[in-house]
Amino acid sequence: MYRGRLLVYTILCLIITIFLAFTDNLRSNAATQLQATGASHLGHAYLNHDISYIEHKALHAALGGATALVSGNDAASAALGAAVAESTGEAAFLAGFKPENSADIAKIAGATSGLSTVSISGTTKSVIINLT
Repeated sequence: MYRGRLLVYTILCLIITIFLAFTDNLRSNAATQLQATGASHLGHAYLNHDISYIEHKALHAALGGATALVSGNDAASAALGAAVAESTGEAAFLAGFKPENSADIAKIAGATSGLSTVSISGTTKSVIINLT
């Protein structure tokens, strides 16, 4: 049931990206809200075992791409960066790094794979906090 809601949420996010082309401020605010809300939902679903590891990373990639489209950036780079950041941040935390260090490692990994650290920092932070 939760997977169905996540699918609907993802589709709605993609539809929103098509219609949001008004101003830079509106797009920036919409991207911020989309990222924060989506990351929170994904984090809760993952921690409650409603979605698998692969689904979690794939949905973060979709969220990163949708957020990039809303803000006028490259969706493919953002999707790659989000997936890499989430995977790296979680791996660092599980390897024993402190949450704040895991988040920093994830930001670097995401940025070097093509996504701005500003765009991924909220997502990574929410995952690390939820894991603790």
